[in-house]
Amino acid sequence: MAAKKKATKKPAAKKKKAAAKRKPNAAFMKPMQPSAALGAVIGSSAQPRTEVTKKIWAYIKKHGLQDSKNRRNINADEKLKEVFGGKKQVSMFEMTKLVNKHLKYADFATKSGARQRPVFFACTRRCAGFPRCKRRLQPV
Repeated sequence: MAAKKKATKKPAAKKKKAAAKRKPNAAFMKPMQPSAALGAVIGSSAQPRTEVTKKIWAYIKKHGLQDSKNRRNINADEKLKEVFGGKKQVSMFEMTKLVNKHLKYADFATKSGARQRPVFFACTRRCAGFPRCKRRLQPV
């Protein structure tokens, strides 16, 4: 009769360090001011782009606006039709493009609603050493 082999214990596998949590992209976290049409759907307060998308999807699911046959399409009700530029149905990929037209950065908004661009300076001589150049800096 053959002798039974004893099972050898293997050393426990070392656990990997927990991966560091990813930081959200700062561009996505900037507060955006919705237009009046979009504000009727998600609220008029300034909020990050990610929250805007979440609230629009919550509105779509709450009101059952997703197309039953093709789930990628969204059927617009009266409020969303304004946001979608009068279209009755849009795809979910087209929706983000249309919603983006109704958002503007909250920190650049003025009383008139126009967006102000930050002023950048450039050398009028167009020299290669712009960051160090102190000659004739003009607003662009």
